[in-house]
Amino acid sequence: MNNKMVKKGRSIIQLIVTGIVISHLMLTSAAHAITVQYELIPLGGNQYRYVYTVTNDGSLGTGIAVSLFDLVFDSANYQETTLAIVTSAPLNSQWDEFILSSVLEVPAAYSAFSSTTGIAQGETLSGFAVEFEWIGSAALPSAQPFQVFDPNTFDLLEEGTTILIGESGPQFAISTVEVAENAGTVTLTVRRVGGSDGELTVNYATTDGTATEGNDYVGATGTLTWADGDSSDKTFTVTITDNSLSEGNKTFTVTLSDPNSGENLDSATVTIVDDEVTLVSLVEFSAIALETEILIEWESAFELDNAGFHIWRATGEGWKYGDYSTVIRLTVRLIPAQGNSTPYSYIDTNVETGLTYYYGLEDIDLTGHSTFHWDYIDSATAK
Repeated sequence: MNNKMVKKGRSIIQLIVTGIVISHLMLTSAAHAITVQYELIPLGGNQYRYVYTVTNDGSLGTGIAVSLFDLVFDSANYQETTLAIVTSAPLNSQWDEFILSSVLEVPAAYSAFSSTTGIAQGETLSGFAVEFEWIGSAALPSAQPFQVFDPNTFDLLEEGTTILIGESGPQFAISTVEVAENAGTVTLTVRRVGGSDGELTVNYATTDGTATEGNDYVGATGTLTWADGDSSDKTFTVTITDNSLSEGNKTFTVTLSDPNSGENLDSATVTIVDDEVTLVSLVEFSAIALETEILIEWESAFELDNAGFHIWRATGEGWKYGDYSTVIRLTVRLIPAQGNSTPYSYIDTNVETGLTYYYGLEDIDLTGHSTFHWDYIDSATAK
């Protein structure tokens, strides 16, 4: 297990192959090297069982066998303490299985490892099974994400999501996508699953998250069509807007929908990775309502070439999503920087009882470069 890689802050499913690490389920490339399907078995109440089938179609390369794979269980959807391995006895004689507990931002995972031949080229292996309690907001458990890495360099090679056995229709090959702010465009791949009979048409459209159309990306809508017998992947691109502001990472959603009923069929989240370097990192930022005023407190973990801070305020949360109509800067002059691990405070006395105010922080470096810490927006309702 020494070659196992874990990355913070994202769901990871790895299948480590001789020469290639592959994560849980469908791949982004046109060659579907690994497919992981799952059967969902209700056990009563919120208890369920996943039974996985892993297929190695050989397109990874001659002689390459899948020997290690992890299936991620996000704590927002799965009760970690209930995760239990229920793999059949024949598999237990060939595979070592583990439940890996979550650590910091890394989710829990089911890990299976074979020191023998693993899943050889052209082979399908079934029977890997995990029981769990579902605590997600959806009525039933759903597909899990996967990522593919090179075991030597740990470069990301492929990623995607698991496929429910018997499911058919269009589906994003990757449900979570990252793109650099200065990349220009991001390409999304849509896969037809469950067969290729008949013509299939699907609409796609972008929706704002913390990233806003016109400011961070160019909105995109369109239609993808598969002819009868066509099972090839379809792609479309979304243009990403670069700017000179250090705003942190932002996200938007792309949704697939039925052109007739309008029903949402699948969605993917795109994260725009900010390419501006921030020279100040924060430990905390908070707004606290006092008797007749609101106290804003923050603490820096690290400061480099920082000149000072400005406090910004709005009466609506929409400013995080592109609505700046109520945003004002409270500070006329910079609050001087004091260095690493310094607690700061500011009192807003111009507040109206009953109104909720949203506060944000800006830092200015010695060259005049501005960084907005919108990830730390906090609110308080005036007394």
